[in-house]
Amino acid sequence: MSSIDEYVEKVKKETQGFSEEEIIRYVYIDLGKRLAFNLKFYLGNSKAKQQVYSHSTRITAEEALDKNIIICKDSSYIIEAILTKLGINVITIVAPNDDRKCAHVYNIVKPKNGKKPYVLDLQVDMENIQAHMRTTEFGKTAGESGRTITRDELEKIDFKIGYVTKEDYYTDEYIDLLRLNAPMFKEFGERMEFILGNIDIMNNKKMGYAERIKHHESTLGKILSLTEQLRLKQIDCYKIHGEEREYVSCITVDVPKKGKEIYLFSIQENKYNRISIEELAKQVEEGLIIMAEIPELKRFMKKRPETPDGTCGR
Repeated sequence: MSSIDEYVEKVKKETQGFSEEEIIRYVYIDLGKRLAFNLKFYLGNSKAKQQVYSHSTRITAEEALDKNIIICKDSSYIIEAILTKLGINVITIVAPNDDRKCAHVYNIVKPKNGKKPYVLDLQVDMENIQAHMRTTEFGKTAGESGRTITRDELEKIDFKIGYVTKEDYYTDEYIDLLRLNAPMFKEFGERMEFILGNIDIMNNKKMGYAERIKHHESTLGKILSLTEQLRLKQIDCYKIHGEEREYVSCITVDVPKKGKEIYLFSIQENKYNRISIEELAKQVEEGLIIMAEIPELKRFMKKRPETPDGTCGR
């Protein structure tokens, strides 16, 4: 039995008595928790992106599910294969008017209950699911404004399938609290230290790297003004463990009249910790690779010619 067939059997057992919408939502949330965006695509140049994109086909959907590594095409083909076997009318389409070489791909469901066809865009929603937030791309009416499945209807389904409970509700409210409390810190550097030190309530150590970065960028966009956002720069870093890369996010903050402050994210502590140039240089000496130049670090390392500069262009 193929892994997709095994997954379908699992869904059948765990969704007995569910409506079509509830089954689709169960699959959407469950896959959203387990899949991670392909970092070769996310961090790659245009050639690398094209290679990954070209490899993704309906035939490779099972391979992507086995590895739990996807791009938009993979997640769409996986959903299409699973839901079709569950007797649900679903198709995979290329986003209208997207003429990029790696055009975005998603699903459309035609419900049996007579409701209007609606969109499933799991790849976009993975960051929301892994951060335990409300989804934004499930249930939009296909080709029209508005929603086929309302926010209230989704909430009822999410309680039924166990995605949220009264004790473990959506984390969107946490972002609202963070936004309300941030203005207490008038000085920009202090405000950023507060925000980056409390950026996420959901301590999900299994969260995909791309999903975590997208979630943090989205959170910062809801809290900071555009001018303030332009003072931040997110930089991808990694350490090599055997044949694997362990990625970590670095954020530099340009604080008016004070200069640049540097933060590294800790998965264990679930927050960004502020570090000095000296501490960052030490981590570079210990094997941290920084995928974009930090001028202040470069100048500091030049004063220590016995050490590598630790930087490279993406």
